Amino acid sequence: MRITERKESPIRGMAGMGGGAISLFNNSGGSGEYWALELRPNSYDALTASAGNGAKVDSDGNVYVSFYFDDNSGNSERFAGIVKTDSLGSVQWLNGYQSDTTVSVGSYSHDVTSSGTILHAYRTTNNRLEHQLLATDGSTQTWSYRYGSSSGSRLTSRVSCRIAPNGDHLMSARDNDLVDAQASSFIMFRANSSTGAIDDDNALYSGSSGSSPDPGYQFGVDSSSNSYFVMSYYDIPQAPNYAIASTIVKYNSSGAEQWKKEYTINPTGLTQWDVLQLNGCDVTSGGDVYAYGKIVRDNNFVGARGLIIKTDSSGTTQWVKMVPPDSNGRGGVIDYSGCVDSSDNFYWVESNKYNNDASRSSLVVHKMNSSGVVQWAREMYHNTHTTTGFNWGYVSVDSNDNLYVQGYSKVTSSSDPNGIYVIKVPTDGTETGDYGPITWATKTARTIENVANNSNGYATGNSPLSSSSNPSATEGSLTINRTNISSPTVNNVHTKT
Repeated sequence: MRITERKESPIRGMAGMGGGAISLFNNSGGSGEYWALELRPNSYDALTASAGNGAKVDSDGNVYVSFYFDDNSGNSERFAGIVKTDSLGSVQWLNGYQSDTTVSVGSYSHDVTSSGTILHAYRTTNNRLEHQLLATDGSTQTWSYRYGSSSGSRLTSRVSCRIAPNGDHLMSARDNDLVDAQASSFIMFRANSSTGAIDDDNALYSGSSGSSPDPGYQFGVDSSSNSYFVMSYYDIPQAPNYAIASTIVKYNSSGAEQWKKEYTINPTGLTQWDVLQLNGCDVTSGGDVYAYGKIVRDNNFVGARGLIIKTDSSGTTQWVKMVPPDSNGRGGVIDYSGCVDSSDNFYWVESNKYNNDASRSSLVVHKMNSSGVVQWAREMYHNTHTTTGFNWGYVSVDSNDNLYVQGYSKVTSSSDPNGIYVIKVPTDGTETGDYGPITWATKTARTIENVANNSNGYATGNSPLSSSSNPSATEGSLTINRTNISSPTVNNVHTKT
């Protein structure tokens, strides 16, 4: 089956690019292996927000980035977008996907196989998780499908997806009423690779406590196709609902729960201000989990700090680290994105302020080795905007030791609509400098602190969440339409100058 297609303007071919690919870019600074892409599909906003896996790369080095953007009439967030570039950042195609022109897109995610097959999932504002399997050309579709409905089976946010080594298509989201009518729940799906239908689904919920588990923005899959998820929830469900704890759960390749483990602040002295909130995780090929988020301790109140927990594949804690803000009190908390490379190094991105300027937000990336020792820190900031900056950063790596950082900001001037920025740099921290309007600069690394398993640190125990096997979310087929953007309003590739 192929996606029903609308084109905004005729495709213009370019000899030598092959496969019907199109030249859509302006290149500055000459050719180079490392680059920055500056992209806005039309005259309205394009955003990175709510969820996402960051850039994904196939075996040929082609890069796939997902986001969402407004339609040509300015209707907000109507398209779930994907752009494909070659290894040098040259755009091959740019598409917007939607099933209903009147419905907006919420959180989104994508993953890519080595051959370029794309699993694409996103949430719509009518509370459905819509997903499709695409060929590398972005137009040939194997299937399109949806989970959830407008009532009784609402999937409302935190959509994430991965393609497991065994070929399974895995997705997670926040369920509002299927599993627990009184509170939100975590739900994960294993989709049929031929049809998109549910082969298996599992959920974790709070039951009578009403603690409302919220899934992480990202999850991880190991080389044996085991999947690992995190979620956070109210540790004191009664008002004012400030205390937060978290659970890590592992499922095997068949979708059977293997273990789940809770992390919280010292439970014997818990107050409404104690927070241990995990926002996502990634895993090594062997199943070591790096879970990230934030921690706030009432008995030693110094504000919110970033948190990284490493466990082995059996759930045994290896170490816990706390990430303080910088000397100006900026950063620390890890909200949206972290990833591991083939050498088990962990990278995370956090929001900051360039030169402590409150109006110039930046993205700071840290690299940590498997022992929890920070290797370097780098900052991505806009070198021409003085009143705006980057938001909602995502970080990812490929198998060739390349690092990708994605965010959104004004494109191209501070008075223009938002657009997407992606930078490709090596994972060893070199190649700092200016890439057109983007600077990749050395940053003073955080002094990471150990967190002890005691009354002044954290506690672990059995998760209080209940498990539900095969909750049977509402599902069905649907048509996802494709709009090809053959002439983006802004599409510039910059190499280092």
